Amino acid sequence: MEFVNKTCRSYRYGPPLYLVATLAALVDARLSLAICTGLWIFWATTITKNTTA
Repeated sequence: MEFVNKTCRSYRYGPPLYLVATLAALVDARLSLAICTGLWIFWATTITKNTTA
């Protein structure tokens, strides 16, 4: 259950930040790509930390 709670907390900011990335794409596609890449790295490391015993 702790894993689920940590995962839910880490994904809480996903939809608003992806909305920001979508709006940023209207200004500069590279900015949008940078935001998405940052989110992917954050979640990859967060999931890795949450799965260790």
